[in-house]
Amino acid sequence: MKTIALFGGSFNPPHPGHFETASFMQQTLGVDEVWFLFSMNAFKDPASYASSAHRIAMGELLAKHYPGKSFVMSDIEETIGSHRTFDVLNGIKAKFPNDKFIWTMGADNLENFHLWENYDQIIDMVPIAILDRPGFTDRAKNAVTARTYPHLNIANAGNLASSDKGWCFLNNQPLDMSSTILRSRIDAGERRFTGPVQEIVDYILKHGLYNTGKAATQAPQP
Repeated sequence: MKTIALFGGSFNPPHPGHFETASFMQQTLGVDEVWFLFSMNAFKDPASYASSAHRIAMGELLAKHYPGKSFVMSDIEETIGSHRTFDVLNGIKAKFPNDKFIWTMGADNLENFHLWENYDQIIDMVPIAILDRPGFTDRAKNAVTARTYPHLNIANAGNLASSDKGWCFLNNQPLDMSSTILRSRIDAGERRFTGPVQEIVDYILKHGLYNTGKAATQAPQP
């Protein structure tokens, strides 16, 4: 049996900040693997996204810079055919019944978690790790969910993996970059970046993503 942290996000595009967060999660939670789940925000224009195949390919490029870490770029949401958390968790648990999963989400999501469809069933399905987000710390700790389920709060994040359910705040460092800012810099004509980000930018330009050329709609060829 493996313990796996599920790290959902649009990753549009992925960047090293996401992987630093994943490294922190793997160490803090003591999990065997971190799975990146590539989602889409239903309230955003689908045309603003690179395809999941391209985002996964960019994630694979970055993962190579983290030897010794067990990061999996997963297309499970495409396989299941839904980005709804309840559906995704049901699909994953059915497909991998012998593994243990922890759902991770940002403090900004916890604030309105009680409005999610089947949120109370999600709480019963898996333990939940809450990633800090600047400006949302206090609001999340006073959220309806936090006030409704104080008995499920687990103070020590290292105990989350051995629990059937419960939630815990993580003291992660804020990301020093964002996908939105990276896209804006590319859109403004910037082409020279440092470190692994350059590989992502080169990939974006090669495939004409984010309006840098003719939009690529097909999966990248090996």
